[in-house]
Amino acid sequence: MSRTWFITGGDAVRPAHVGAAILAVTDAAEPPLRVFFGSAPLAISEQVHASRLQTWRRYTAAVSAPAEGR
Repeated sequence: MSRTWFITGGDAVRPAHVGAAILAVTDAAEPPLRVFFGSAPLAISEQVHASRLQTWRRYTAAVSAPAEGR
């Protein structure tokens, strides 16, 4: 029986394929510091970061600018 890891909203990540993915990352000329396995984590991160950027921009005039003396 084959196991899969399931992440809602994305395809199942198959453990048998993760090893090859890790080797591809480590063999890269410039490997990333962080990597997602599967499509769902990237989609979730994009949504979370978009929300955070929106919040930070909303507070720029009230917080960031005055902290710089503007």
